[in-house]
Amino acid sequence: MSTSHHPQTDGQTERANRTIEDALRAFVAPHQSDWHEHLIAAEFAYNNSVQASTGFTPFYLYNGRHPHTPLSLAVADTSHAHAIITQPQTTLWAD
Repeated sequence: MSTSHHPQTDGQTERANRTIEDALRAFVAPHQSDWHEHLIAAEFAYNNSVQASTGFTPFYLYNGRHPHTPLSLAVADTSHAHAIITQPQTTLWAD
């Protein structure tokens, strides 16, 4: 970790910082006045991407599960709805 009093970092921290900088550079305005608005999304994207060194996402290693995203929720809802539709009808009362 780098602080203002101890600016030295290891290679892993340098690589993480460069990755975040690259992600922010793609979305920040030309005058770099709105980078803080994109920081949360860049952090989420980084933490939800598979790291070559571990083969896992940082989010999964820390929490033991993958985060819910709009896409994962839509897929989960679709598969749940499909299961409901394809289940045979059961009779709640006897004729």
